[in-house]
Amino acid sequence: MIFLNIKRDNFSNTHFIIENESKNTLENVELSQSLFDFSKVQNVTYFSHSYASKRSCLTLKKYCSNSKFGNFQIDIPSEISEIPVDINNWYKTEHGRMLIWGEYLRFKTYGARGDFPIEEVLNQLSTIEKYINECN
Repeated sequence: MIFLNIKRDNFSNTHFIIENESKNTLENVELSQSLFDFSKVQNVTYFSHSYASKRSCLTLKKYCSNSKFGNFQIDIPSEISEIPVDINNWYKTEHGRMLIWGEYLRFKTYGARGDFPIEEVLNQLSTIEKYINECN
C-alpha cells in the first residue's frame, strides 16, 4: 500500500526494492537480503508505522550497522477518525494505547531473543518497568 502511494517520478535516482513475502519487520529485512546487498549501504530511509519506528530502526541496524538512518513515519487511523495514532495522540484512544503496549511487549520479546540490538533502549525499558511496578 505504501509503494502504491509513492510518486516514483519524484525519485528518478532512487531504486525501490519490494519484498512482499514477510509477515513482520525482521522477516522483511532477512528476506530482502536475497534482493539486495546491505553490507555496503551508507544511508537508509525506511517507512514505518509511527509507533514502530524505533523497533524498525533497530532491526535494520542489525543488518546495516554502519549506516545512517532516516525514517518516514506513517500515522495510522484509530477508532476516532480525527485522532490518528502518532507520537502526539497515541494515548487519547484505546486503540492507540493498545498498540503502544503491544510495541513495548515486542521490544521485550524480540529484543530478548536477539532480533535487534536491545542495548540501545534498555534504559527506556527500565523506566517503563519502574512505572509499571509503581502502579501495581
